[in-house]
Amino acid sequence: VNFYTDGGLDGDVVFSEDFAGGSSDQFTIESDGSDCAWLYAPTDLDANNFNQDNGGALPSGANFNSDFVFLDSDECGTSGVSVNSYLVSAPFDASAPGNYILTLSQQFHALNESFARIEVFDGTTWNEVAYYTGDDLGYPNPAVITSLDITTATGGSSVAQVRFQYSSGGDWWCAIDDVVIVRADCVAPPGL
Repeated sequence: VNFYTDGGLDGDVVFSEDFAGGSSDQFTIESDGSDCAWLYAPTDLDANNFNQDNGGALPSGANFNSDFVFLDSDECGTSGVSVNSYLVSAPFDASAPGNYILTLSQQFHALNESFARIEVFDGTTWNEVAYYTGDDLGYPNPAVITSLDITTATGGSSVAQVRFQYSSGGDWWCAIDDVVIVRADCVAPPGL
């Protein structure tokens, strides 16, 4: 049994990915008519897929380590850019009683109509648990740690999943690291 105690959460880890080594066997990347997609940073980064204009800096702090996932839509093309890419987890078992808490480190640099969304699959339907648009989250550095109670969204499914969507035109970026899902026996604190 693994116990996760970072950020004060104690419980059984049912899913964990820190993108070490610049890859993932826990997530797949899916895109819907997108000019570019999530990539593994910094392994896949070069001058063409990270906008360093205006003093841009890669995400840091809040559990961001040397490897993470990143999508900079501003570097997808020069005009008429369309970005709609998903980072989709492998299934995890949420059928055991308890509260399921999703914790991740993230940075969302907002512009225009860009948005980031977190959804949880209950075996039938994708359920939105967080939506970000209009305001930066964890930008400028340091990035932030976010914890969400996804118990209801999992529907108690033995094949639950989580996915992260970033959609935009040429509108800055979204970055994610250190994704952990914990099953806790205790009641989740208010605000999760």
